[in-house]
Amino acid sequence: MAQEHLPTLKSWFNSTPEERAANRRLFFSFRGRTSRRAYWQFAAVSSVAFMALTALFDLPLRLGAFGFTVFGLLVCWVVLAISVKRCHDRGRSGWFLLANLIPIFGSLWVLAELGFLPAAEAGNRYELDPPGVLAKAADG
Repeated sequence: MAQEHLPTLKSWFNSTPEERAANRRLFFSFRGRTSRRAYWQFAAVSSVAFMALTALFDLPLRLGAFGFTVFGLLVCWVVLAISVKRCHDRGRSGWFLLANLIPIFGSLWVLAELGFLPAAEAGNRYELDPPGVLAKAADG
């Protein structure tokens, strides 16, 4: 797997164009793979932060219905994008997340797969640049 870019606080405020592009890919793209660390760091933390901000600062009243809906959809998009990438890291399609619809067992299954099990073999079908692709393209 290619070296993964994990955003830091510095990369948000004093970043190069490459770091900004990597941040956008991590949070908004459904392509590629990501590690367990990134999954826990961003999917779980952003969900807990969203709930805490909502409860502590009463965001629905402060942002209004439209603002709160947009904020909530943005958080859901980020969590979904990172979860799909983690599914890819496990060798599964993003559609695997629909297992969450199975009461109790489905959510536990998805949590175990994404949060605790190691990555699938290197070079699975979700790898952004599998080894040899550029060489094959150059041979034409």
